[in-house]
Amino acid sequence: MRSFALPSAIALAAAVAAPAACDDGDVRFGPPGGLRVRTDDAVGSSEPCPLPEGATGATCPEWADAVFPAIFASETYKCSADGCHGPGGTPSAGLTLYPDDADKTYDALAAYQNYGRPYVSEGEPAKAYLLCNLTNSPDVSLGTVMPPTALIEGEDLVLLGDWVACGMKKQGGTPVTGTGGAGGGQ
Repeated sequence: MRSFALPSAIALAAAVAAPAACDDGDVRFGPPGGLRVRTDDAVGSSEPCPLPEGATGATCPEWADAVFPAIFASETYKCSADGCHGPGGTPSAGLTLYPDDADKTYDALAAYQNYGRPYVSEGEPAKAYLLCNLTNSPDVSLGTVMPPTALIEGEDLVLLGDWVACGMKKQGGTPVTGTGGAGGGQ
């Protein structure tokens, strides 16, 4: 009787199939080997992503002048770099960001959806999953934590949180008056 190591056979099959899965429209987040298994409740959740500590929404940063250059066009986070979501090559997850164009990047983020949930939702930030995708908290993160090169932390995370709390507007924003999660509330 011939025997073989079942775990090795399964690992080999998974390794061979992994590159093909990256081109599958049902694969939602992250590079091969970086996909995170989540429960359906987490992935399909419509719960608001919580604001980061320190973000109050009392002042509203401008997208093009503050948020875009600090986060999405930043050399630190490399979101719009080729090989990540940049326009050169095949952008990750089908999302293209433009390092020199705040308007096109905003429009791309606003048009991008996953499991029926928008990444950015102007005027309705509680529907968006941007903050859930950029947090390292296992309780709220959706998919692979982005960016993979360096977590967004400190002042940059507060800046992003304030922009979300103010309505994720392309231009302008309204300071939050409530105390709820993304978008204020009661």
